[in-house]
Order: sequence, then C-alpha cells, then structure tokens
Amino acid sequence: MIDLSKVISYDIETTGLSPKDDDIIQLAIVDGYGNELFNHYFKPKHNINAEAESVNHLDFEKLQQEQPFVWYMNEVQTIFCKADLLLGYNQLDFDNCFLQYNGIDLVYKPSIDVKQMVAEEWKLDNVKQKWHHSPYHRFHLSEAASMTGYDWGKGQAHDALADAKATAHVYRKLAKQNDETDKVYLNMDK
Repeated sequence: MIDLSKVISYDIETTGLSPKDDDIIQLAIVDGYGNELFNHYFKPKHNINAEAESVNHLDFEKLQQEQPFVWYMNEVQTIFCKADLLLGYNQLDFDNCFLQYNGIDLVYKPSIDVKQMVAEEWKLDNVKQKWHHSPYHRFHLSEAASMTGYDWGKGQAHDALADAKATAHVYRKLAKQNDETDKVYLNMDK
C-alpha cells in the first residue's frame, strides 16, 4: 500500500453542477490518514442554486465574508503537487472538472476514484454499467462509509471536510482488503 502521508483525499462543494457557470464554495483536503491539510469556504460570484443549497446547506450571504477561491490557488496547487496519489469520491467526473476550470493543474497526477473502487470491490453492476454516462448515479459516499464502519463524528455528509475524511477512510478499508488496490484502480487524470 502507498504511503498514506503522501496521499490526499479531497472534496468540494459548489453553487451548482457546471464548472463554467458555477463556483467552488468549499474545498477540503486531508491526507490518507484523514488529517486536515486544507479546509476553506470561498466567496462565490454566482448564486447558489436551490438544489445545491439543499445538499450542502451553504448560504450565499454568509459566504460573502469569505475570500474568493483564487485567493488560495497557490496553497491548493502546492498541496496537490506534493501528493503522490489523489483520492476522491466521483472526483474524476465532478471535482476535478471544477478544480481544473479554476486553474488547478491535476494533469498526470495518479488518481483513484474511490466510488469506482467501491463499485468494483462490491460488484455493484448498476453503478459500473452507468459509470461514464452520468456522474450522478446513486451509490452515495454515506452508504460506502457506513458499510466500512465509518463514524462521522461531528461531521456530516455534504460538508467537504467530512466527505474528504470519509473518502480517505473508505479507501483505507478497501486497500487493506486488497494489496493490489493501488495498481488496479490507479488512473491518470487528464
């Protein structure tokens, strides 16, 4: 298994579903052990659509006191550059698109989408068959976390920090079960 101190797990919350028309309003990054490396909220340029607000419970007005994402770009890029492996839950189809659209260079970083790993490990054919058709097919991180015994503590699903920690946990549990996990699920994100 890879050195977990060189692994990062990350998650974002956004104002909507389009990297071009919506903003990142929270980014959290933890190492492979779940230790917090970065967690900030950002001032959005666009209103938060009703569906996104009902999921992430972030309020446009409250976020106006935060700095914009660009304020933290160098710090975020440095964290990504130092990592040997990137983890996320559906990040290849969602989070990475937002991060790259906002100037974060993820090209050629080894990456594992833990949602795909879960689908393969647990033989979830309904998830595998629709893998690239829609990033919103239904096997939630909260279900994977529950099935691997994750304790959310004070965190809750759809908070970027709580989700990044849960993703790291699911990865650790599945990687322990299979020494070949890193080799099998390793993707080069483009």
